Amino acid sequence: MTRPNAIRVLSGHLVDPFDLKYDDIPKIDFIHSICLLNRFTGHSKYPYSVGQHSYILSNHVPNKLKKAAIIHDFSEALFNDIASPVKARFHEYRKYEETAQKIIFDYFCVPWSDMEELHDYDKRIFMDERNILF
Repeated sequence: MTRPNAIRVLSGHLVDPFDLKYDDIPKIDFIHSICLLNRFTGHSKYPYSVGQHSYILSNHVPNKLKKAAIIHDFSEALFNDIASPVKARFHEYRKYEETAQKIIFDYFCVPWSDMEELHDYDKRIFMDERNILF
């Protein structure tokens, strides 16, 4: 089957971020990618990855949100970590990224409501990271 929008991930698997399937979600591909993606589009004092952010966030949330914290940015393994002010102007992009993220949450049996509950923790960690990294 041809997947015209597919990208090749670390395992060699072709993944279409716009038509994500359960078979497209080997954990190692997503973990590897987010650990290499710099936050803040790389404009911090030193490299700081999306993976580091997710791990640190998971250490600052209630136990019931830890799994959500680890996977909350897995979609960035496919869509990249785009700066929030830029992402805000691309509504279509945000729609596709959220659709993929919902599939990822479903795959890992994490309720989407956990993502919503995680939002305030994520914003607080963002502020701390920004203060430390700049």
